[in-house]
Amino acid sequence: DGVGQGLQVGPQLGQQLRSFDMDVCLQPQLQPGDRAGLGVMGYPYHYLALEGDRLLLVRGDIEEFGRGIPERVTEQVLAGVPYSAEHLRLRLRVRDGEFCFQYAEEEGPWTPVGESFPLAAGGWTAARPGLFCFNRRGLPGGWADVSQVRFDPQ
Repeated sequence: DGVGQGLQVGPQLGQQLRSFDMDVCLQPQLQPGDRAGLGVMGYPYHYLALEGDRLLLVRGDIEEFGRGIPERVTEQVLAGVPYSAEHLRLRLRVRDGEFCFQYAEEEGPWTPVGESFPLAAGGWTAARPGLFCFNRRGLPGGWADVSQVRFDPQ
């Protein structure tokens, strides 16, 4: 069922990796209300995002479906840390059915944010990583240039 088995990467090939690090380097150009970051899609979903001058660890719960479309989604900020570097370095660490997020300022060491979570399938898909940039207010927003994405199987 995809729960706790691995994170699906390369869905066209059906690849599943049980343990890996996914490192990304972003240079966000954000407007008020924008968030940019790295997440894991599933039910529930989690992401680590920059908003303003803070990194936020967020959990999203999808509570109700109508015709296969989420009708009620709630998000909760689980942790927040100040962040002021120009480049945003994020890591998704997956180990044997669990994942956690880390960040690093410039070339500094990786620092964990929050706790580890179990992988959870997302509807008809396995859990999947994703990069994003969106505006929470529904306004025209900024963007995030992605200069690096690296998978490191463990």
